[in-house]
Amino acid sequence: MHLPGRLTRLPDDALRDHLDRFSADQERRLLPKMPWTVPKMTPDARDRLMRQIVPLRTTMTKSTATWKLGQNKPGKVRARAAEAVTGAPSVQEVAALSGLMRDPPR
Repeated sequence: MHLPGRLTRLPDDALRDHLDRFSADQERRLLPKMPWTVPKMTPDARDRLMRQIVPLRTTMTKSTATWKLGQNKPGKVRARAAEAVTGAPSVQEVAALSGLMRDPPR
């Protein structure tokens, strides 16, 4: 996936809220372990960390995807993969993908 866009630097004070929300989301995956939070850091360590992170916002201007259809795989392997995709809930895009996997464009 290629996502060209524009980076905008955010004010430094936007970082703390983002860091709190991001770490809460990541730590949730480790439950029941006690979550890590920024207040667990010493003020000195927190200040060093905050100086090393630059808050940015990315505005995507375009999205370009590349499909990997197993062109480098033998025909039998592509056929099995296409069959597995065919068994997915019936939608037009899945049928088209399955056809491309069976006979990839050259």
